[in-house]
Amino acid sequence: MSGLAPGDQITAERLRQLRARFGWSQYEVASKIGVSQSLLAAWENGRSAPSSVYLRSLALLYGVSVDEIVGNDAAERFRISWPEGWSILRRAGEELSPEKQQAVVRIVESLLKAEREESERRRREAGQPS
Repeated sequence: MSGLAPGDQITAERLRQLRARFGWSQYEVASKIGVSQSLLAAWENGRSAPSSVYLRSLALLYGVSVDEIVGNDAAERFRISWPEGWSILRRAGEELSPEKQQAVVRIVESLLKAEREESERRRREAGQPS
């Protein structure tokens, strides 16, 4: 993808990630938004970029904003890498009291539950079985 603008690279990568998150094939996504599989593949490989109409369709399908797809989400600035996050959790296990460790576990469990529920809601809205 060397000749692409940085925004196109981000969009292509995010489209691949979103499709993988739902476990859908390129054919399935293309069918859902009314384009050919080859066009979706071109978007995911950065050979072309979806129009604003298709960006909106993809955003609705995946339950995200267009800004998230194209890399304009403010939350990205605050995102930490998984290795850094794992290091923080490991330190929490070593440095926090048992009561605070349990609080961290409850918070993580709550976040995981909320994420599963949100994912299930998006699948239902997209007309996909559980």
